[in-house]
Amino acid sequence: MKITKSVQRIGWRFSQGKPFQPNQNDIEAYNDIVDYVGINQKETIVDNVLFTKMYIYLLGEFLNYYGTTVNDPILQKELHKILDSDMSSLIEQFRSKANHQELNTIKTVEDLENFKAMTFQECVDNLKIMTTEAINQFSPKHLNRV
Repeated sequence: MKITKSVQRIGWRFSQGKPFQPNQNDIEAYNDIVDYVGINQKETIVDNVLFTKMYIYLLGEFLNYYGTTVNDPILQKELHKILDSDMSSLIEQFRSKANHQELNTIKTVEDLENFKAMTFQECVDNLKIMTTEAINQFSPKHLNRV
């Protein structure tokens, strides 16, 4: 059974308002729900592991940038500022930096004339591809959704 049908099955059974002896369909529905919860918990753990790796890495970068110690509150403050930021603001900052870097690589007038700055939508599309590829590469394949 698919998870939606399994939840409907169990919901229907309990909505009858009378005692019942579980049958094979009820057992399968219950097992599907247990499996689904287990898979989602594993996916959450994987997602959090990837997030934690990036958090630790950036914490180390800020540690070097600020030339401070791990106990300095500026590190947490800066990380929390990023996590609290609006996604579109982060994308715009990234787009601006990417365009600036592209301009810095231009060596000829012809290259400058041919330069086309990345639009916000192009940046969003590229970031979606890049983040999806990273998630697919670093998430275990056995955690496919039910």
